[in-house]
Amino acid sequence: MRDETYGKKFRRIRKLKRLSLVKASTGVISKSSLARWELGYDNLSWGNVLKLLDQNNIYPVEFIENSKASYLGVNIKAIQSAFVRGQTSLLKKYALDALKSCKLDPLNEKVFFKAAVACDLYKKHTNKSICPKRVQVKLRLYFSNIIAENDYWNYKNIFFFKNIVMLLKGKEAYMFAYDLLDYAKQESLEQSSFRHIVLQALLETTNALIRKNIIYAKKILFEVKSLIFSDYDSLEKIEISFLDSAIKFIEEDETAELKALYNVLDYLEMKDLKYHLENNIMILTKLYKNIEFDSQIWEK
Repeated sequence: MRDETYGKKFRRIRKLKRLSLVKASTGVISKSSLARWELGYDNLSWGNVLKLLDQNNIYPVEFIENSKASYLGVNIKAIQSAFVRGQTSLLKKYALDALKSCKLDPLNEKVFFKAAVACDLYKKHTNKSICPKRVQVKLRLYFSNIIAENDYWNYKNIFFFKNIVMLLKGKEAYMFAYDLLDYAKQESLEQSSFRHIVLQALLETTNALIRKNIIYAKKILFEVKSLIFSDYDSLEKIEISFLDSAIKFIEEDETAELKALYNVLDYLEMKDLKYHLENNIMILTKLYKNIEFDSQIWEK
């Protein structure tokens, strides 16, 4: 992972926490490697980035998304923090407050997308919708216009699609994702600065579609696998492994692959990611099997 935005952000957080290069890097990478990455002079694998974040008590979602969100002028730090921590009541409050602001200032695009992101994360965490129909219609029109005008998938639009896809109907999400796939194939994605956000948007779409239409989900996931290029896609590979395992769990009642993945996450000490994957399986269990999730099946 070579990206000056992320390296600089890590450096800023490290200094705010008053952590030395030695303390921040111990047990993960060398002091010099961390220094070079922070300055944008060297690569760092996603695996090592995640270990650095975990070791230094920095939430991965906050670190990754807030770099992009702040760039786009949308302040969603508190909302994402509530999601990461599983604070359902607070997440709902943020969503309702954002919707109220959106109603008071309907022409403000930043306020609108903040409300949509809050509703998306609440639905992602609970599978309950608090998003008004007017917001869903506006989202549908927004992304339909992107496709119709061929103006299309700039960084801002990909970022927002990734963060609101849970609010779209299954067919809409599938249609917009396939258009994004066409864009990814036409561009030299391996060299593109959009590469990571495109992959993340398509994986979020797959995750949403598993709840809405599993056939669509499998089609998108099949295409995403062809876009994975290197070891620097380690986070995406973990997510693909989870999505494959979740589909197998739904279709075949197979749990072995999920157990193996959870063991890997335990080994990597990626507690937050494991928590959200387990929450996702709980929701899928209720949706497809009409039963309450029994955590004991994973403990053996």
